[in-house]
Amino acid sequence: MNVVTVDVDQVANEFGGGVKDPSALRDMCRMLYSRAPSKFRYLLLFGDGSYDFRHVDTRTDDQNFVPTYETLESLSPIISYPSDDYFGLLDDSEGEGLRGGLEISIGRFVCRTNAEAQNIVDKVISYDTDPKCFEEWRLNMCFMADDEDGNIHLDQVEELSTLLQKSHPVYNQSKVYLDAYEQITTPGGERYPTVTKAISDDMFKGQLVYTYLGHGGPTSLTQERVLKSSDIIDWDNQYKLPLMITATCTFNGFDDPSITNAGEEAIHSRVKVQLHYFQQYGQCIQMIISC
Repeated sequence: MNVVTVDVDQVANEFGGGVKDPSALRDMCRMLYSRAPSKFRYLLLFGDGSYDFRHVDTRTDDQNFVPTYETLESLSPIISYPSDDYFGLLDDSEGEGLRGGLEISIGRFVCRTNAEAQNIVDKVISYDTDPKCFEEWRLNMCFMADDEDGNIHLDQVEELSTLLQKSHPVYNQSKVYLDAYEQITTPGGERYPTVTKAISDDMFKGQLVYTYLGHGGPTSLTQERVLKSSDIIDWDNQYKLPLMITATCTFNGFDDPSITNAGEEAIHSRVKVQLHYFQQYGQCIQMIISC
């Protein structure tokens, strides 16, 4: 594999008139793909991004290290979301919005400092090369479903679980359904302490993939806050590093420079969590089920 490192400022100067515009990055990708489609196959974005790529709001630090694309509703915190898929839509008829199919594979290391970058790189190398990372836990997968909402999240997880069982029966499945646990009332609201413990136990045991469907926010999963940023910081599973998929809202919305959300805490914690983020509304939930 031949790898080329490109400075984002150079991309901005060549394709964006000096501005770190998302379209400048896509134009560079489009140029490379047009010249050699069989050679340009992967794009790794190394750095955090911001919805405010021009840094109009000076009340926060400029954290647009590598720009990301925002949906057309970019000023609506409920229905907007960032997506790096935009940089991989490279055919002649693509480039307007997120319509089309990806021509290249895209990933992002969400980091703001050299220390965060080094931490992610070290964990990726360890995950891929350290013999301690190749044990039986890699056959474990866990599904978690939020409560209420007419059992829609439970039904979605059951559909995913059934598909996995039929296609890959070798994997050991476990499930955390909130309605199966005791809910208690505290001064801060309803809570599921046994669910929080179950999640921590699963992480300690090791999970190849941990999938959650339901409600979430920047600092926690579910209205009952079964997984908070403080819980994630306490994880210490150096050799049992899960891929975490969350079909929820804003848990990993890395494009807000004013906060470090729970998804980013997961990525930078001592346990490496690669977190795929899907905004929670029907189209994206269906996309997960169809994968």
